[in-house]
Amino acid sequence: MTRKMHYQHMLLHEGDQQYYPVVDRRRFLATGLLGGCAFIGLASGTATAWVAHAADHYPDGGPQAMSMGGSLQFLRRFSGHQAPVRSLAWSPDGQMLASGSDDVSLILWQADGTILSHIAHPAAVTGLCWSPDGTIVATGAGTTLSFLQATTGQMLAQHQDHQGAITALTWLAKMPRLISVGLDTRAVVWETSHYRPLRVFRKHTTPIEAVASSHEVIASASRGGVIRIWQEHAQELHGLYQDTQKAFHCLAFSPQGELAAGGDDGMIRLWPTASVCQQSALIEGEQRCVDEPQRWQASATPLRSLAWSPDGRYLATGNDDGILSIWQMRSFSRRLVAQEKHAYPLNASAWSPNKHLLAVASGQLIYLWQWSS
Repeated sequence: MTRKMHYQHMLLHEGDQQYYPVVDRRRFLATGLLGGCAFIGLASGTATAWVAHAADHYPDGGPQAMSMGGSLQFLRRFSGHQAPVRSLAWSPDGQMLASGSDDVSLILWQADGTILSHIAHPAAVTGLCWSPDGTIVATGAGTTLSFLQATTGQMLAQHQDHQGAITALTWLAKMPRLISVGLDTRAVVWETSHYRPLRVFRKHTTPIEAVASSHEVIASASRGGVIRIWQEHAQELHGLYQDTQKAFHCLAFSPQGELAAGGDDGMIRLWPTASVCQQSALIEGEQRCVDEPQRWQASATPLRSLAWSPDGRYLATGNDDGILSIWQMRSFSRRLVAQEKHAYPLNASAWSPNKHLLAVASGQLIYLWQWSS
């Protein structure tokens, strides 16, 4: 017995007209290379056929994958949280996965789903990251920033330097610095050898919802579509980006330094060299970088998560409808190569350093997928 499926089929390409599949939240879309309706690869000149249908159950208890050029195989789901998962991060060696949840806990998992540690926090764990050497996990829960020893769960230090809830964290790869951002509009730079705050970046005037880093370059996004590019000494590299008034919820740097941003309008914006501004202008009394980003409409609903593959060839996006999309990234084009539907919004996603494992959070569950191109 199959459920009736509602879908829209549209042409995908770069330019002013950019479209995307629309899927009802209560149903899921499965695709193949035959039948139904046709989609055109983004600026690639290749046609991909889509077929829409529904199934009554998921294989092995997981969601149904749809392949259009890559292979996305469901492996397992992790069950341990009692409320929606808000943050995910793999250890640098890919052996452990950390997850933070509205159930005010952090769980450290092995890749096979075994729980190593289950650590209570003072509030929902909305941000987390690993130290570059994989020995420490940092978490943001309410206004509390915690540093924990990864193998034992031992608390190394705790601080309450924010006046509003922490929303995201990033650890700089080649120096002992961590950045925490929050609803208090502040970005705090931490010295991680002694777990102490060094300085505060105060350029944002609205709550900060996302932060990402690439080597020494930091990007932070606040409500109103503002993205600022700066370094750990709290000085901006160039004027702010503001390509939309809509809020950004996720930022991610590729290994090559490309900056991707996604948010309320469902559009991905990509700046190939965010550390350098080619064109600037004084607008409303503030210096802005007016470099044109690459844009494409990736979702009909707000985007909640972004994750680059370790080689930078693919970008995973997750939206409010629970749809995980895998995009093949090229110099001036991109192509949708796989897609699958989960039951709840995808609040977090994390690509393992081994390139083949992708974890996504939907509701209180974490789904592990194996990717091959």
